[in-house]
Amino acid sequence: MTDYAGTAAMGLLAIQQAVLTGNLVNLEFQPVTGPIVINASDHIGSMSSGSPTRSHVDYVGVEQACLGETIFDLVNVLPTQTALGSILAQREWTIEVWNSHRREEKTLASVVISGIGGLKLVGRQSGVFGPGESTVYAAVMPRNGSMNVANVITWSFGGEPGIVSTITGTRIQVFSPCMDWSEPYNETLEFKTVITKGLDTSEHRMQLRTIPRYELSFRVLSKTNRDALALETLLYGWSHQLYGVPVWPEKTLLTVDIPIGGTTASGTFTNLPSFEADGLCMVWVDQHHFEAFAISTLTASQLTLASAALSAWPAGAWLVPLRRGRLSDEQSLGRPTNWLTANTFTFACEALT
Repeated sequence: MTDYAGTAAMGLLAIQQAVLTGNLVNLEFQPVTGPIVINASDHIGSMSSGSPTRSHVDYVGVEQACLGETIFDLVNVLPTQTALGSILAQREWTIEVWNSHRREEKTLASVVISGIGGLKLVGRQSGVFGPGESTVYAAVMPRNGSMNVANVITWSFGGEPGIVSTITGTRIQVFSPCMDWSEPYNETLEFKTVITKGLDTSEHRMQLRTIPRYELSFRVLSKTNRDALALETLLYGWSHQLYGVPVWPEKTLLTVDIPIGGTTASGTFTNLPSFEADGLCMVWVDQHHFEAFAISTLTASQLTLASAALSAWPAGAWLVPLRRGRLSDEQSLGRPTNWLTANTFTFACEALT
């Protein structure tokens, strides 16, 4: 028999019905009775063709739960948090509730939606979840509602802590009336600089605002009763909230149809800087027919949309970039006739990046 002195560095060593013989070249195995399990990361001593010589090793640390302990034998909800970001159209997604108990059923007592936002949830509101059973709920966030969204869904199961899913976001109302092209579209950058004069009349200028404020203004003309009514509703119902402001000079044509459920928009986006990743855009046919999206990624000829299209849009519709903005504090609304509305609107927009 040959003894091997040294240190064997390993995690869990499990030898099932066999140990190494002294002939390591041919890797022969010799049966023994019962498994030999060594639970140590370092074993100092000699190892022979019989049982290894075991040494005592002390370990200091904090016990951590295994993966299975964080998944099984409880009730899971996926996802636990949903950040909708900018809500420009109705948003739909799914939430799954899973009873991961392997031998125990759980009874759902109630489902409660709290907070603001107007979230709607379609799915079972009570009943028994068998071992391993799950239910998929359809969650819908309408386009219209409060500007800030902060909803919490709580599922109450007997013998379980409250299972919750949190939904957050910000609604943005698109300012959809088309500009009157007989008047110019104005973009204004507002910097802030302090000027210090020396005794020799030289000047030292310091920039106090690293990113300039950005302002858009354009004239809108409504020529029908329907258009005038929609414009006034948009102003009086949302004027203190956040708008999606069209950058009309950078509009481009949609070159390929977008079907219902489509997530890409094709066009020519070269030298149109307001189309940007994580930005906003809309497909526009007229003041009453449009749909807005967040942009995930873009190339020179295609946008990837963050949400699926709820309507079908034909090639030839306008693709218009949007910027988040608020109406200035004072706005006048001209009414030359009963069916005509005209005014130049000014928006203080998010800073350019």
